[in-house]
Amino acid sequence: MHFINTQGQYRALCVNIEAAQAARNDVASGIATIVSAMGRAADIYWKDPSWSQLAWQESQQAASQGKDSLTGVLQRWSLASDKPLIIFFDEVDALVGDTLISLLRQIRAGYAQRPEAFPQSMVLCGVRDVRDYRIHRSDGEIITGGWLHPQWCR
Repeated sequence: MHFINTQGQYRALCVNIEAAQAARNDVASGIATIVSAMGRAADIYWKDPSWSQLAWQESQQAASQGKDSLTGVLQRWSLASDKPLIIFFDEVDALVGDTLISLLRQIRAGYAQRPEAFPQSMVLCGVRDVRDYRIHRSDGEIITGGWLHPQWCR
C-alpha cells in the first residue's frame, strides 16, 4: 500500500476486516463493520477526513439496512478520487457465512464499473484461497466461492 501510494499513479488502502468475523450470518452488522474499518483505515493512511466521513455514513446505512453499502462506499470513493483505487482487504479468510457471501457479491457487482466508479483492483488477503471456501447454509446446502472468476482473483 505504501509503495503504491508513493508511486502516485493509484490511491491504495489496506483494510483489516477481521473484526467482521463476529457478525457471522448477520450481514448488516458484518458489512457495517467492514465499511467502518475502511473509514478508520482511510483516516490513518489517507489523512483526509472526507474519506472516513463518507465511510462512516455508509456504515450507519449498512447497520440499519445491510444492503449494498460496501459497493456504495467503494463507488463513491472511486468517483471522488483523482486516481484509480486499489483496496487490500486483509483477513478475508476470517469471514464466515452470509457476511462473506455478501462481501464477495458486492465486489462482483461493482466489477463492470471499474476504474471510474469502482476500484481498479481489489486484493483479498488471507491464509486460505477464497475460491476454495465451502459455505453451508442453515438448510445444509453448500455454497461454493465459484462466483469469482479466477481471472478476477489475480
